[in-house]
Amino acid sequence: MFGGGNRQQATIATTGIRGLSPDDLKNAAPNNEALAKANSYRSDKPTAERCAREGKLENVKVDYTAGGSR
Repeated sequence: MFGGGNRQQATIATTGIRGLSPDDLKNAAPNNEALAKANSYRSDKPTAERCAREGKLENVKVDYTAGGSR
């Protein structure tokens, strides 16, 4: 609100996951097979840099402006 006045602030905590109940989160278990599969898609830095060069990608600086200060 501009010009002073009363301003309320809300503090909200979230897990960032929708569609899961508190019991789902409480009873969650790791899926090591899924983690191994996800890790198999990783690339090391030299390979990623080579791929970027071959694709003629350029470095671009992006300012952090997504709703807040850092």
